[in-house]
Amino acid sequence: MDMMTDLANPLPATVIAEMLGVPGTDQQQFKEWSDDIAMGLGGIDSARTKEELFALYDFAQKSFIALASYFRERVAELRAKPAVIC
Repeated sequence: MDMMTDLANPLPATVIAEMLGVPGTDQQQFKEWSDDIAMGLGGIDSARTKEELFALYDFAQKSFIALASYFRERVAELRAKPAVIC
């Protein structure tokens, strides 16, 4: 077991996904979208060519749109079927 790869790297996304109510079956996809978006935001500090930056931003934008769409669907599901909290 590699502590960074197996535990430390996915932990923040897992905690955030749990806090946002993302089901366990969707958490890997949530992590991938989050990683793509973070990479796109981090690209501004790297020494990349303009073409590489545009490709990175395009990839991050597609993941952002997919993540936003996912949450729109989840919110609609939760509104249609609210959870009972005691």
